[in-house]
Amino acid sequence: MSVPKLTGCRCQCCACGEYFGSVDVFDRHRVGEYGVNRRCLSVDEMSAMGWERNGRGFWLRHRLGAGGVASFGSSHDAPATAPQGVLP
Repeated sequence: MSVPKLTGCRCQCCACGEYFGSVDVFDRHRVGEYGVNRRCLSVDEMSAMGWERNGRGFWLRHRLGAGGVASFGSSHDAPATAPQGVLP
């Protein structure tokens, strides 16, 4: 796969190298407390949370829209927390 083009709000994490379709999704993939146990969610963790890579290689967060219709994108909800049992 070619390197995704970073335009608009798309970004790449310098820690894990993954690409994200929005700043919100990028922020949500970082979990833990700053300076203590901050880390990136793994590919398996992001997939388990319903996130998917689009055809261009960017992670998008799955969410339910009006009427329960699945859509992809970002939201302005509270930041994601680590799945249970992941952090001490």
